[in-house]
Amino acid sequence: MKSKSLAFRFLEDLSEAFRLLNNAPSDLPFNPATATLSALILTGTAALNYDLKILIAILLVSIVLLSILNRQSLGLWIKTIIFASIWASIVSTPLPFITAGEVLVGLHMGSMILKVSFEGIRLMVFFTARVVASVAVFTAFIMIMGWRGIIAGFEELRIPGEFSFMLNLSIISIPIFLRGTLNMLLAREARMMRKSRIGSVWGTLTTITGELMLRGYERAWRLDKSIKARSFNGVWKSKVVYAPVRIRDVVLFSLALTVLLLTALDGVWQCC
Repeated sequence: MKSKSLAFRFLEDLSEAFRLLNNAPSDLPFNPATATLSALILTGTAALNYDLKILIAILLVSIVLLSILNRQSLGLWIKTIIFASIWASIVSTPLPFITAGEVLVGLHMGSMILKVSFEGIRLMVFFTARVVASVAVFTAFIMIMGWRGIIAGFEELRIPGEFSFMLNLSIISIPIFLRGTLNMLLAREARMMRKSRIGSVWGTLTTITGELMLRGYERAWRLDKSIKARSFNGVWKSKVVYAPVRIRDVVLFSLALTVLLLTALDGVWQCC
């Protein structure tokens, strides 16, 4: 049997990740609205913050919450953080070379000199830290509450029903779409007469784009017709049982507001 390619393993793991997101815990540890609003506040604060102390604090909050409420998912969460940090580092690699400022070192490459600036390194570090902190806190809340718990929070916050319906539908449809992609990719690889390299595998993957678009359109059309055939009033009702507001919800929301307030005060202090 042919060994699994990199593309196959990537899509298979992605499909499995979406399947895990679809499994909502039977007993939600927090009120969905409180948890969702706290997650949005902490994620937005981490994404827009330039204070390493606050970013580290948000990361520690994520670790503590996940260790207490969902310890078995800690390994998967750490893998996600490592992937996000590597990806953010790769994306921000040009910053030390293209940012003007105090030159720390010059790299000679033939007749060209690449200058590494202190400001560029600083921007790279802060960019990576912000990405890691924001990904860490939001994925921690998703693993604690489940994807459907987060959507239930959006519903309690009175977002448009169509938006929550599409979010609920996407978590079901995406794994089906990915597994169909895997089957098509395996069929393409089975027709190769020699062992394929990574580049040729991704090249083969691009050849199924058109067929995937047609299948996706057909599946969406069938799904739309089936939903309309089973719906009399067109209103979708969530099956998630909402948890009451407890002391832990107040503590969590107060913590999120405290972090937001510290960030705002730090910004005002720097402006003055």
